[in-house]
Amino acid sequence: MNDITKYVIAATNLYGMVTLDKVVEVYRYHHDNHIPSAEPIDQDLLEKHHMYYDGEYFYTEAMSMNTEQEWQQEKQTKRNKPYYIPTQDELLFYIDNEYEENDAYFDLLEFIETIEENEVKVINVCYEIRGMAALAVPYQRLLNIANEYDIIFPSDQDFKTYATLVKQVHQHTRRWNLNGYTLAEYNQLPKPHKVGRNDPCQCGSGKKYKKCCGK
Repeated sequence: MNDITKYVIAATNLYGMVTLDKVVEVYRYHHDNHIPSAEPIDQDLLEKHHMYYDGEYFYTEAMSMNTEQEWQQEKQTKRNKPYYIPTQDELLFYIDNEYEENDAYFDLLEFIETIEENEVKVINVCYEIRGMAALAVPYQRLLNIANEYDIIFPSDQDFKTYATLVKQVHQHTRRWNLNGYTLAEYNQLPKPHKVGRNDPCQCGSGKKYKKCCGK
């Protein structure tokens, strides 16, 4: 697998959908601004990883299920947010779409194993919670997943423990709509300054924003 193919697969798993320009930008960030070699991206490997390309974005199979409206909203959301850029070693772990760095996920898995004997059911519940967290599904919806799999909690305290762990997964899973940031990380980022309509335009034209780029 050549370097650019590795980066495309890893970045698509981390971000859900990503442009080639962004992949090259991340590669150059890791390689002292060097441009990757001109080797072609291995399309067969992308297909094996259930990834696709629409001429602008590489995207995962899960993203392919979006409606056209959801697809356009997702693109707009991504354009307006910063990207989480991990170290090279961490990024390349994401070549494996089963890779998980979130300790809360493993804590949840370990806890549910103490109350449910069916190992396949345990894995499916946790995998679905993690996947939906990456898709920014609301916390309350994640809580309901155990019930959908007929997980029985022996006591109220057990359910409270489950709820706490799901909350941690919800807060600390890397999200596609946040360009790889977790919700906890994103909420700590500095908020961008909002340009007022009468402020000088940030393009440097000298005009007011409302009479320039804010038209």
